This record gives sequence, C-alpha cells and structure tokens, in this order.
Amino acid sequence: MDAPTLTSFEIVEIQQEICHLMAEAGEEQEAEELERIDAKVEALYELLGDSAEDKLTRLRAVARRIEAEAEMLKQEAAVISRARKSHAQSLARVKTWATSLMVGLAETKGTTKLAIDGRSFWLAKTWKLDGPKEASDWPQDWQRTVTKTEPDKTAAKAALKAGADVPDGFAWEQVEGIRWR
Repeated sequence: MDAPTLTSFEIVEIQQEICHLMAEAGEEQEAEELERIDAKVEALYELLGDSAEDKLTRLRAVARRIEAEAEMLKQEAAVISRARKSHAQSLARVKTWATSLMVGLAETKGTTKLAIDGRSFWLAKTWKLDGPKEASDWPQDWQRTVTKTEPDKTAAKAALKAGADVPDGFAWEQVEGIRWR
C-alpha cells in the first residue's frame, strides 16, 4: 500500500511534533513519562507511511532537522558566550569609571562614602595579585598541581579490538545504527 498522501505542511507538523517529543524525552527521567512520550511518537511514526521506505525517508528528514537545530543551538551558544564576555568587560569598565569618580570625590571633598536616593556608594581597599601567566614562573610554593583522570574510550576500544579481556563491569558489544546521505 502506498504511503498516505501528506501535504508538506502536514509532514512538517509531524516532524515538529516528533522533534519536540524527542527533546522532551531527552530531559525526562521517569519511566512512565517516557512510555507516554514513546506512545505519542509511535502514533506520529505511523502517520509517516506504511512502507519502511516511506518511513525511512521521512525519519531522515526529521533527523536532519534535529541535526540542523543542534548546530544552530551550538552557534547560538557561542554568540551568547561572546555576549556574556562582552557584558563582563563592559561591567568592569563601568566599575573603573565609577571608582575613578569616587576617588576624585575623595580627593576633592574628602569623602569616601555617599548616600544618594537611598543607595550607598563607598571606596573599599582590597588586595589584588598580578603575576606571570606561566605557572612555572611562579615560586614553587605558590604553585599547585591539578591531576584529572578521565576515561579514554578510544584507547579502550583499541585495546579491546586488539583482543584485550573485557574487565568486570564493562560491556563490549557490537551495535548497529543507520547512516544516510
């Protein structure tokens, strides 16, 4: 039987709903809720067509959309990160200007504290340490060594492919996944 005739708008609607449900499932931890989401996705999946070929073609479109959205979010995250850094730098400049103004008031009027419209302003002294960028240029007792151990899956896979024994608590299994162009 041929796939049901779907308009491009209907395919996009189904695609959007599947994408939203997949995002929801990615955040969900409760088995009962995951089953509810899976049931909804299954119902939408059936709307994509009767034949495996129709479903694969339409699921590929869904996957490509999710990939595109993931890439867009990655780019947006970079934009947001740059904006956050820019705001931090702007804040530092504004505080420098405000400090200069307070220092000027202290020098001309002899006051280091002000109250304006219920807000307080004052000068405070703190210590700041500047030093070389390279840790090796610092005195030995002012250095610390941070050791971070993390799993190396690439090395583990290479060892297992070469015939190493699978340690207790690990599983080494062949999995099958789809690829497309």
